[in-house]
Amino acid sequence: MTGYCIKEIRCGEPSHPHAKPTLVIPPSCPHCKGCELREDLVPKDTVRAGYGFYNSHPIVEIVLPPQRACLSSELRESLLRFDTCKIANAIEKLGIRLKNEGFTAPGLHCATQDFPGVVGYAVTGKVRGADPPMKGYSYYDLADWWELILSSPAPRIAVIEDTDKQPGTGAVLSDIHAHVLAALDCEAVITNGAIRNVPQLAAMGFTAFSASVTMSHAYVHMIAHQVPVEIFGLTIAPCDLLYADIHGALSVPEEAVPDIIQVATEQAAKERQMIDLCQSGDATIEKLRAMARTL
Repeated sequence: MTGYCIKEIRCGEPSHPHAKPTLVIPPSCPHCKGCELREDLVPKDTVRAGYGFYNSHPIVEIVLPPQRACLSSELRESLLRFDTCKIANAIEKLGIRLKNEGFTAPGLHCATQDFPGVVGYAVTGKVRGADPPMKGYSYYDLADWWELILSSPAPRIAVIEDTDKQPGTGAVLSDIHAHVLAALDCEAVITNGAIRNVPQLAAMGFTAFSASVTMSHAYVHMIAHQVPVEIFGLTIAPCDLLYADIHGALSVPEEAVPDIIQVATEQAAKERQMIDLCQSGDATIEKLRAMARTL
């Protein structure tokens, strides 16, 4: 497949401020000499935004997704009435996907665990930190990603995959970056790498899920924006709806949220009856067996 050198951003929605004709240098340009599209960075069949490099040249036309209606605040608050365990049970009950899919494997920890769960839409990136980038790097180099973040539905959760062979050499999130993300309506960060400045994150109320903590950012630099990432076995695409709490991160099928909430509510009522029976002092094997059949 043939890629392009990026010249400007366009959007699938005519009213979007970036919805202007996209100027691209054809693949035969002398700058990239017909670079091939890196499918591992940006699937060509998606309208989600993508950004990648090949031989130090950006090669992907960025197409921002049309703005769409977000999950209502009422539905979001209803999800947050349950922890991720209850929502995962409801998804299983509905038979939406296999029971071993849609959630992170063990290893993701909430570094700011005093905070409640968060529900939001994924804004994604891939980083490396073990080796220095080919060019200079600073927070200002993330401005392209910040623009893409603002094109995504809100509220948002920043999901950053550390692609190093051994993730966590450098922190992918500091307190300064957390303040920037918070200003862009990101409520949390999820990473398979490391974070730092944990007391400052706690003080500002920014929730962070990571594999580890460290003191240095080392050579951390972003290599791809708004592309599918993998965090502890869970593949997360830009704009996926996520629910994360102390148990890990869960992908929530947005179209099924009303049904998920209904099933979770019904299951909670049945579980309450089982708990009441256990605490009544009148529980027998026969009663417990009968009650268990209703769960």
